[in-house]
Amino acid sequence: MDNTLDNHEIPAKPQPPLKWIYGINLAILFLYITFLHPDPYLAGKAFCIVIQVGLNLFTAIVFLLVKSQRHLAGPFFLSALLVLLIGFGACVAREQIAL
Repeated sequence: MDNTLDNHEIPAKPQPPLKWIYGINLAILFLYITFLHPDPYLAGKAFCIVIQVGLNLFTAIVFLLVKSQRHLAGPFFLSALLVLLIGFGACVAREQIAL
């Protein structure tokens, strides 16, 4: 009789795709910070940052409500925070250099 519990191996939990979520968000942030032309009021880049943060928060809340996908909510919340902090800093620094 072959019993699978005799080998004392604990099955590994699937790792959430943290790097994938962060990487995509930071790549999108890099693209629009790099390719949007400087404007004196920062409206274009600030709008893009607000939209991206809002989408990350919305996605995190949806994943939080779906019981089988709750492990993905945390990375999206952290992605929203990263995009907000890095995007705001990069946006202001780029505009300061361009002026």
